[in-house]
Amino acid sequence: AVWGTAIYTTYPNGPLTGATPVQPSSGVFADNQASNQSLRQFIHPSQRGDEVRFLFSNVFGDRPLRLQSVQVAKRLAAGAAALVPGSAQAVLFSGEQEVLIPPGQERWSDATAFSYEAGEDLAISMYLPEDSGPMSWHAEAFALQYATLPGAGDQTEDDTGLAFTNIERGWLFLAGMDARREDAPAAPAPSLVAFGDSITDGFVGTLEVNHRWPDFLARRLQDAQIPVGVVNTGINSNTVLDNSNPVVRGVSGIERFGRDVLQRSGVGSVFVLLGTNDITSNRSAEEIYAGLLDLRDQARAAGVCIVLSTILPRNDPIIPFGWDANAHPPVREALNARIRQSQDFDAVVDLAVAMANPLFPEQPNPVYFAEGLHPNPVGMQALAAAIPLDLVLPPPYGDCGA
Repeated sequence: AVWGTAIYTTYPNGPLTGATPVQPSSGVFADNQASNQSLRQFIHPSQRGDEVRFLFSNVFGDRPLRLQSVQVAKRLAAGAAALVPGSAQAVLFSGEQEVLIPPGQERWSDATAFSYEAGEDLAISMYLPEDSGPMSWHAEAFALQYATLPGAGDQTEDDTGLAFTNIERGWLFLAGMDARREDAPAAPAPSLVAFGDSITDGFVGTLEVNHRWPDFLARRLQDAQIPVGVVNTGINSNTVLDNSNPVVRGVSGIERFGRDVLQRSGVGSVFVLLGTNDITSNRSAEEIYAGLLDLRDQARAAGVCIVLSTILPRNDPIIPFGWDANAHPPVREALNARIRQSQDFDAVVDLAVAMANPLFPEQPNPVYFAEGLHPNPVGMQALAAAIPLDLVLPPPYGDCGA
């Protein structure tokens, strides 16, 4: 696995819908479904490849989803829907140019010969000939995605991108990508899954520049010539325990861990940075830690190494994210104390210390944070740099789970 996202709700739901200058929902879909129109979506794989396949999701659909004319291509330039001319390659399903995905299910494409380099954006175009019904999506990509108008027909061959007139900010139906390399050893390299909330998902990153901390971690691996893929399954507003509002914040980390982590191809390790939203949901440190132990049990049962981070310091105002400067810091401190002394996980990384103000250790370093909760690009890079590779990478590239 070299790219992925967590499909967690139906369009246009999500925590940021209507809350950002370019909204996750553009309103181009009549009745909130695609109909006789095309999508062009862009991803940023964490490792290079010569053969690829893609995972498409209809997990929240209420009817079979028909996809046609799916293709992969190289993006001409960031901020536009244009493709490198002549780079497109058809993506097939059991040798056919269409696939019908039953409601509640996902489907992998066939493997397709397609060479690209790490750092290149890839475009996945698809045509939806019928009413799609409820659209399964990841509500915020922090990258521009594109759609044609309803009724525009199959525009997947449009290299110019001019037919893709409407901008989205979420990945629709697209859940994962695997790759193989011609120079790969006989045993494929494992993948590392980044599992968390908005801090992992990428809020409040600049659009189109891939400044999420898993992106910076992937660049560290590329620079070190370590062929481990990084898969980002963060969800804005997600929690370890809370299932009270799944159409906005996704189901709990405990419930989604199987699909979003353990079912990823070749997963060898998972890095968990999750729990700050449980604190603002007024869960106790003991409850949150018990939930993290549930993740540990799931990972170990699947033979996956699990590394846990302490909860980052924060001092954001109570609106809009609910941080109570009196009630919540003691819970964070108690939870972090439990995590630091824990022998229950394969490793613990103390990112709270790495991201703290050197003069006031319980406060966030203002150089690293946008508003006291979410790291800015400098903070995202610092966070990724503070993760010891030997602790989070499984053998033969590290000691995780050894």
